[in-house]
Amino acid sequence: MFEKCEVNGKNAHPLFAFLKEALPFPHDDPSSLMTNPQYIIWSPVCRNDVSWNFEKF
Repeated sequence: MFEKCEVNGKNAHPLFAFLKEALPFPHDDPSSLMTNPQYIIWSPVCRNDVSWNFEKF
């Protein structure tokens, strides 16, 4: 339960895949890490990806 896991990309943990699919349409936040491509280290990139470790669902 407290094991580190992937939350984005093709190897995302099924729980996080489910949570992201259940989210409403994401809002655009100009200060988000997702706006700078050098910080994106997973593939494929989706609009509802978790961008930091304090993401709320």
